[in-house]
Amino acid sequence: DRFGIKPFYYHYKQLKEFLFASEIKAILQVINSTSDKQTLFDSFAYGYSDHNDRTFFEDIKQLRGGHNLILQNGKLSISRYYKIKSQPCQDSFENAKEKLRELLFDAVRIRLRSDVPLGYALSGGIDSSSIVGIASKINRGSNNTFSMIYPGENVDESFFINKVIEKTGVNHHFVSPTTEDFLKDLDSFIWHQEEPFIGTSYFGEFKLRELIRKNNVTVSLEGQGADEIITGYTSLLYPIFLMLFQICVLKIY
Repeated sequence: DRFGIKPFYYHYKQLKEFLFASEIKAILQVINSTSDKQTLFDSFAYGYSDHNDRTFFEDIKQLRGGHNLILQNGKLSISRYYKIKSQPCQDSFENAKEKLRELLFDAVRIRLRSDVPLGYALSGGIDSSSIVGIASKINRGSNNTFSMIYPGENVDESFFINKVIEKTGVNHHFVSPTTEDFLKDLDSFIWHQEEPFIGTSYFGEFKLRELIRKNNVTVSLEGQGADEIITGYTSLLYPIFLMLFQICVLKIY
């Protein structure tokens, strides 16, 4: 799992016990754990959501994407086996564009091999729209998309979503999360989320997954990270510099 798409949480007490699961709550059924104060501070003070291998629970870690964990003779070791190379692109813009197109088509084609119903989370953005567009060309059968919409709100992306639907002819399903939904489902949402969250967008994602499952779709393809890969966010520079500064201070002292 090079990118850590499927969670792997673990608890290790040297020479006594090793527990692992895809959800934190499964491990908490076996051990008692207190909150990790450093993780809480980083999250609420700086808005960090990536805490290396730490979680919000002191005795529970998360195996990061692109890493191997080996437990042998009572000794636990973790090593990194995959890292994206950062190097200047020597290709022309036209060649780079064509290579990206080929890779995207190949990535979607591979993930369409499934023996269970497939669906697509469609936000109207460039990443999810690209996936739905490619999938509709490869698989001309019944394609189902699922979207969050907020009619009348500034954040509503119905216009872009509908453009993709018109172009591809997919079967579309919508959900519009409300304040009433949030209050009604808060306990269930927190139970599934497991850790503190910053912002209500997570709840929208929660309701979207609920809609997908209600339609008997067990695997959904979605676009994540296109902005970061192609251009990146300048808002990320501050926390990166802050993290590097903290590392320098720790090394000095």
